[in-house]
Amino acid sequence: MKESPHSRKTLTSLGLAGGALLLIVFLLTALYGFLSAGDLRAQGEQTDVWAYLPAAFYSATPTPTPTPTPPPFFYFADFEGDSGGWPLVDNTHVSNDCFKWYLSDGNYKVDICDDRTDVKVSPGVDLPTGDYTIEVDARFRYNPGGFWYWNSYGIMFDAKDDPDPSKPDLGDYYMIWVLWEGPGIHKYKILKDVPGSQIDLFDWIALSPGVYNYGPDGSDWNTWRIERTADTIRVYVNDHLLNEVNESRPTENFQTLFGVFASTYETGQTFAAFDNFLVEDDSGTSAIAPLSAADRTPIVVINSVDQDRLLPAGGD
Repeated sequence: MKESPHSRKTLTSLGLAGGALLLIVFLLTALYGFLSAGDLRAQGEQTDVWAYLPAAFYSATPTPTPTPTPPPFFYFADFEGDSGGWPLVDNTHVSNDCFKWYLSDGNYKVDICDDRTDVKVSPGVDLPTGDYTIEVDARFRYNPGGFWYWNSYGIMFDAKDDPDPSKPDLGDYYMIWVLWEGPGIHKYKILKDVPGSQIDLFDWIALSPGVYNYGPDGSDWNTWRIERTADTIRVYVNDHLLNEVNESRPTENFQTLFGVFASTYETGQTFAAFDNFLVEDDSGTSAIAPLSAADRTPIVVINSVDQDRLLPAGGD
């Protein structure tokens, strides 16, 4: 039997009326819930208003708690009120080995006040076991005037942490060695310390003003970066790749430390500073926090570099 247009219209009207009635019932239910919650709050009771609404009014799915992302670094020291485990040593009262490592202006600074003196220091923190990157801001602080040649600072890595307490640490290391040879002439090389000797992975290379910040007196900040893999060492300054050498990383000689270095040669003064010392674990295999500050054993080693042999010709 064919349905007439009039009957379809009637059914449609009834459907609309029914829908409107359901909507009114829903709104009255919701209003009653709100009013009831208000009455309970007025009586001093803690009430979840959402509990009085129909379940369809809101989503019952809880918001997932975001998983915290671990920091991307393995070790970091900005020297803002804390040395980060680096040694603070005042040796200025010793005439033949006069130096001082200290915090000032949010930097880790060194003053050497004796000629032909070199000092290596470390916070005693192990490097990551896999590939890693070291990045640090460094500078010669100022030129006090006069004859101030062959002063230097360095950044050490893969240095020895001998388990025998009777033997010295910070030996058998690699080091980026940065030299002030004269006004506007800074050079660098990688020094490799091995038992009984020290060798160069390459000879001194002048730092171009196009990549290296000299400033008006040669004491501007520069950001050095060392990228260490199992087989290579890459050296950057201010994001410019300076050199890449093939050199296997030692794995069986306890060479797990990093550190910094400073030295004088022909003068009794040198001044350097370091900031924002960062070690990143590039392989993701090492722990994020290697040691607490209380567990670190700062290391200081004096006069262990054969500067007479290793400095450029004319530096004697």
